Amino acid sequence: MGPNLAKALVAAQTDLRNPGFDKSNTAFGAPRGYASLASHVDALRLPLAKHGLAVVQLVGTEPDGRLSLRTVLTHASGDAIESHVSVPMPASEQKVGSALTYLRRYALAAIVGVCGDEDDDGNVASAPTIAQEAPKPKKLVVVPPTRTEAAMAGTAAPAGVLRFEGVVERIYENEKSSKIVLESGEQLVAWNDLAGLDTMQIGGRYWFSCKPSKNPKYPAPSITDFGEAGLQGGEEIPF
Repeated sequence: MGPNLAKALVAAQTDLRNPGFDKSNTAFGAPRGYASLASHVDALRLPLAKHGLAVVQLVGTEPDGRLSLRTVLTHASGDAIESHVSVPMPASEQKVGSALTYLRRYALAAIVGVCGDEDDDGNVASAPTIAQEAPKPKKLVVVPPTRTEAAMAGTAAPAGVLRFEGVVERIYENEKSSKIVLESGEQLVAWNDLAGLDTMQIGGRYWFSCKPSKNPKYPAPSITDFGEAGLQGGEEIPF
Protein backbone atom coordinates (compact mmCIF):
# COMPACT_ATOMS: atom_id res chain seq x y z
CA MET A 1 0.00 0.00 0.00
CA GLY A 2 1.46 3.35 -1.06
CA PRO A 3 1.68 6.28 1.38
CA ASN A 4 -0.89 8.38 -0.48
CA LEU A 5 -3.46 5.60 -0.42
CA ALA A 6 -2.78 4.86 3.24
CA LYS A 7 -3.21 8.52 4.22
CA ALA A 8 -6.42 8.88 2.22
CA LEU A 9 -7.90 5.67 3.59
CA VAL A 10 -7.19 6.73 7.17
CA ALA A 11 -8.90 10.07 6.52
CA ALA A 12 -11.86 8.37 4.84
CA GLN A 13 -12.58 6.26 7.94
CA THR A 14 -14.16 9.29 9.58
CA ASP A 15 -16.74 9.50 6.79
CA LEU A 16 -17.37 5.83 6.02
CA ARG A 17 -20.49 4.25 7.50
CA ASN A 18 -21.89 0.75 7.28
CA PRO A 19 -24.46 0.46 4.45
CA GLY A 20 -28.09 0.31 5.49
CA PHE A 21 -29.82 -3.08 5.62
CA ASP A 22 -32.35 -3.15 2.81
CA LYS A 23 -32.78 -6.92 2.41
CA SER A 24 -33.82 -9.79 4.67
CA ASN A 25 -32.55 -13.38 4.66
CA THR A 26 -35.07 -15.87 6.11
CA ALA A 27 -33.35 -19.04 4.92
CA PHE A 28 -32.22 -20.11 8.40
CA GLY A 29 -35.14 -19.27 10.66
CA ALA A 30 -35.53 -15.76 12.09
CA PRO A 31 -35.05 -12.97 9.51
CA ARG A 32 -31.54 -11.51 9.37
CA GLY A 33 -30.98 -8.13 7.77
CA TYR A 34 -28.24 -7.47 5.23
CA ALA A 35 -27.23 -4.72 2.81
CA SER A 36 -27.59 -5.34 -0.92
CA LEU A 37 -24.82 -4.56 -3.40
CA ALA A 38 -26.69 -1.40 -4.41
CA SER A 39 -26.83 -0.27 -0.76
CA HIS A 40 -23.04 -0.82 -0.44
CA VAL A 41 -22.33 1.25 -3.56
CA ASP A 42 -24.66 4.08 -2.49
CA ALA A 43 -23.09 4.26 0.97
CA LEU A 44 -19.45 4.18 -0.18
CA ARG A 45 -19.19 6.08 -3.47
CA LEU A 46 -19.29 9.68 -2.17
CA PRO A 47 -17.16 9.20 1.01
CA LEU A 48 -14.47 7.44 -1.03
CA ALA A 49 -14.52 10.04 -3.82
CA LYS A 50 -14.20 12.83 -1.26
CA HIS A 51 -10.75 11.46 -0.35
CA GLY A 52 -9.64 10.65 -3.89
CA LEU A 53 -10.50 6.96 -3.63
CA ALA A 54 -12.42 4.63 -5.92
CA VAL A 55 -13.14 0.90 -6.14
CA VAL A 56 -13.01 -1.10 -9.37
CA GLN A 57 -14.21 -4.73 -9.54
CA LEU A 58 -13.03 -6.89 -12.44
CA VAL A 59 -14.72 -10.16 -13.39
CA GLY A 60 -12.86 -12.96 -15.18
CA THR A 61 -12.08 -16.65 -15.28
CA GLU A 62 -9.11 -18.67 -14.05
CA PRO A 63 -7.15 -21.03 -16.35
CA ASP A 64 -9.04 -23.91 -14.74
CA GLY A 65 -12.41 -22.31 -15.58
CA ARG A 66 -13.22 -20.97 -12.10
CA LEU A 67 -15.11 -17.66 -11.85
CA SER A 68 -12.85 -14.90 -10.47
CA LEU A 69 -13.29 -11.41 -9.05
CA ARG A 70 -10.55 -8.81 -8.50
CA THR A 71 -11.45 -5.85 -6.30
CA VAL A 72 -9.08 -2.87 -6.61
CA LEU A 73 -9.07 0.10 -4.21
CA THR A 74 -7.21 2.89 -5.97
CA HIS A 75 -6.13 6.45 -5.10
CA ALA A 76 -5.90 9.46 -7.41
CA SER A 77 -2.12 9.33 -6.98
CA GLY A 78 -1.96 5.90 -8.61
CA ASP A 79 -1.48 3.94 -5.37
CA ALA A 80 -3.67 0.84 -5.19
CA ILE A 81 -4.34 -2.37 -3.30
CA GLU A 82 -6.42 -5.29 -4.46
CA SER A 83 -8.04 -8.53 -3.36
CA HIS A 84 -8.78 -11.62 -5.41
CA VAL A 85 -11.26 -14.46 -4.99
CA SER A 86 -12.35 -17.35 -7.21
CA VAL A 87 -15.13 -19.93 -6.96
CA PRO A 88 -16.29 -22.89 -9.08
CA MET A 89 -18.10 -21.68 -12.21
CA PRO A 90 -21.89 -21.91 -11.64
CA ALA A 91 -23.91 -24.04 -14.03
CA SER A 92 -26.12 -21.30 -15.54
CA GLU A 93 -25.95 -17.62 -16.44
CA GLN A 94 -28.50 -16.81 -13.76
CA LYS A 95 -26.40 -18.54 -11.12
CA VAL A 96 -23.26 -16.74 -12.37
CA GLY A 97 -25.01 -13.40 -11.79
CA SER A 98 -26.15 -14.44 -8.33
CA ALA A 99 -22.64 -15.59 -7.37
CA LEU A 100 -21.06 -12.36 -8.64
CA THR A 101 -23.51 -10.18 -6.71
CA TYR A 102 -22.72 -12.13 -3.57
CA LEU A 103 -18.94 -11.95 -4.07
CA ARG A 104 -18.94 -8.28 -5.06
CA ARG A 105 -20.73 -7.02 -1.96
CA TYR A 106 -18.51 -8.99 0.43
CA ALA A 107 -15.30 -8.02 -1.37
CA LEU A 108 -16.37 -4.36 -1.50
CA ALA A 109 -17.16 -4.25 2.22
CA ALA A 110 -13.91 -6.01 3.15
CA ILE A 111 -11.54 -3.80 1.17
CA VAL A 112 -12.84 -0.56 2.73
CA GLY A 113 -13.56 -1.94 6.21
CA VAL A 114 -17.35 -1.76 6.55
CA CYS A 115 -19.94 -4.41 7.40
CA GLY A 116 -23.13 -5.18 5.49
CA ASP A 117 -24.52 -8.14 7.50
CA GLU A 118 -25.75 -8.90 10.98
CA ASP A 119 -23.18 -10.77 13.09
CA ASP A 120 -24.37 -14.34 13.78
CA ASP A 121 -21.14 -15.79 15.24
CA GLY A 122 -20.59 -17.89 12.11
CA ASN A 123 -23.82 -19.89 12.31
CA VAL A 124 -24.83 -19.32 8.70
CA ALA A 125 -21.34 -20.14 7.43
CA SER A 126 -21.76 -23.68 8.80
CA ALA A 127 -25.26 -24.15 7.35
CA PRO A 128 -25.93 -26.25 4.24
CA THR A 129 -27.19 -23.41 2.01
CA ILE A 130 -26.69 -19.68 1.56
CA ALA A 131 -29.59 -17.57 0.37
CA GLN A 132 -29.05 -14.47 -1.75
CA GLU A 133 -32.36 -12.79 -2.39
CA ALA A 134 -34.81 -14.17 0.18
CA PRO A 135 -38.55 -14.17 -0.59
CA LYS A 136 -41.17 -13.02 1.87
CA PRO A 137 -41.59 -15.55 4.71
CA LYS A 138 -44.13 -18.24 3.86
CA LYS A 139 -45.64 -20.94 6.01
CA LEU A 140 -44.28 -24.36 5.08
CA VAL A 141 -47.25 -26.40 3.90
CA VAL A 142 -47.10 -29.88 2.39
CA VAL A 143 -49.51 -29.81 -0.57
CA PRO A 144 -50.58 -33.14 -2.07
CA PRO A 145 -49.49 -33.48 -5.72
CA THR A 146 -52.14 -32.61 -8.29
CA ARG A 147 -52.18 -35.97 -10.11
CA THR A 148 -55.05 -37.89 -11.69
CA GLU A 149 -56.26 -41.06 -9.98
CA ALA A 150 -54.97 -43.11 -12.92
CA ALA A 151 -51.47 -41.61 -12.67
CA MET A 152 -51.45 -42.06 -8.90
CA ALA A 153 -52.69 -45.67 -8.95
CA GLY A 154 -50.25 -47.90 -7.13
CA THR A 155 -47.74 -45.09 -6.57
CA ALA A 156 -48.14 -44.42 -2.86
CA ALA A 157 -45.00 -42.90 -1.39
CA PRO A 158 -42.76 -45.37 0.48
CA ALA A 159 -42.44 -44.87 4.22
CA GLY A 160 -40.21 -41.93 5.05
CA VAL A 161 -40.54 -40.30 1.59
CA LEU A 162 -42.20 -36.91 1.07
CA ARG A 163 -43.64 -35.91 -2.29
CA PHE A 164 -44.17 -32.44 -3.68
CA GLU A 165 -45.21 -30.90 -6.95
CA GLY A 166 -45.07 -27.24 -7.85
CA VAL A 167 -43.62 -24.35 -9.79
CA VAL A 168 -40.08 -23.25 -8.84
CA GLU A 169 -40.11 -19.64 -7.59
CA ARG A 170 -36.53 -19.17 -6.36
CA ILE A 171 -33.23 -21.09 -6.36
CA TYR A 172 -30.48 -20.21 -3.89
CA GLU A 173 -27.12 -21.97 -3.87
CA ASN A 174 -23.65 -22.19 -2.38
CA GLU A 175 -20.73 -24.52 -3.09
CA LYS A 176 -22.41 -27.58 -1.56
CA SER A 177 -26.16 -27.29 -1.90
CA SER A 178 -29.13 -25.40 -3.30
CA LYS A 179 -32.42 -24.33 -1.74
CA ILE A 180 -35.49 -24.71 -3.98
CA VAL A 181 -38.48 -22.52 -3.07
CA LEU A 182 -41.82 -23.39 -4.70
CA GLU A 183 -44.59 -20.87 -5.39
CA SER A 184 -46.84 -22.73 -2.93
CA GLY A 185 -44.34 -22.13 -0.11
CA GLU A 186 -42.43 -25.41 0.17
CA GLN A 187 -38.69 -25.04 0.76
CA LEU A 188 -36.55 -27.99 -0.33
CA VAL A 189 -32.79 -28.62 -0.19
CA ALA A 190 -30.79 -30.31 -2.96
CA TRP A 191 -27.14 -31.28 -2.69
CA ASN A 192 -25.26 -30.10 -5.77
CA ASP A 193 -24.42 -33.63 -6.95
CA LEU A 194 -28.14 -34.33 -7.50
CA ALA A 195 -28.54 -35.55 -11.09
CA GLY A 196 -30.06 -32.92 -13.38
CA LEU A 197 -30.01 -30.08 -10.83
CA ASP A 198 -28.26 -27.74 -13.26
CA THR A 199 -31.19 -28.06 -15.69
CA MET A 200 -33.82 -26.81 -13.23
CA GLN A 201 -35.43 -23.55 -14.34
CA ILE A 202 -37.22 -20.75 -12.50
CA GLY A 203 -40.90 -20.97 -13.43
CA GLY A 204 -40.73 -24.67 -14.33
CA ARG A 205 -43.16 -27.17 -12.81
CA TYR A 206 -41.54 -30.25 -11.29
CA TRP A 207 -42.32 -33.19 -9.04
CA PHE A 208 -39.97 -33.94 -6.14
CA SER A 209 -39.29 -36.99 -3.97
CA CYS A 210 -37.66 -36.00 -0.68
CA LYS A 211 -36.53 -37.37 2.62
CA PRO A 212 -37.41 -35.46 5.81
CA SER A 213 -34.71 -33.42 7.49
CA LYS A 214 -33.36 -34.78 10.77
CA ASN A 215 -32.01 -31.36 11.77
CA PRO A 216 -34.74 -29.28 13.50
CA LYS A 217 -32.72 -26.10 12.93
CA TYR A 218 -32.85 -26.58 9.14
CA PRO A 219 -36.12 -28.48 8.57
CA ALA A 220 -36.31 -28.27 4.74
CA PRO A 221 -36.66 -31.78 3.22
CA SER A 222 -33.77 -33.06 1.07
CA ILE A 223 -34.54 -33.83 -2.59
CA THR A 224 -33.59 -37.37 -3.64
CA ASP A 225 -35.16 -37.32 -7.11
CA PHE A 226 -37.16 -34.93 -9.31
CA GLY A 227 -38.50 -34.50 -12.83
CA GLU A 228 -40.67 -32.29 -15.01
CA ALA A 229 -44.36 -32.42 -14.10
CA GLY A 230 -47.29 -32.23 -16.48
CA LEU A 231 -48.16 -33.71 -19.82
CA GLN A 232 -45.47 -35.10 -22.11
CA GLY A 233 -46.32 -37.10 -25.21
CA GLY A 234 -49.97 -37.16 -24.20
CA GLU A 235 -49.33 -39.06 -20.97
CA GLU A 236 -48.93 -37.67 -17.51
CA ILE A 237 -45.63 -38.55 -15.82
CA PRO A 238 -46.32 -40.96 -12.93
CA PHE A 239 -45.53 -39.54 -9.57
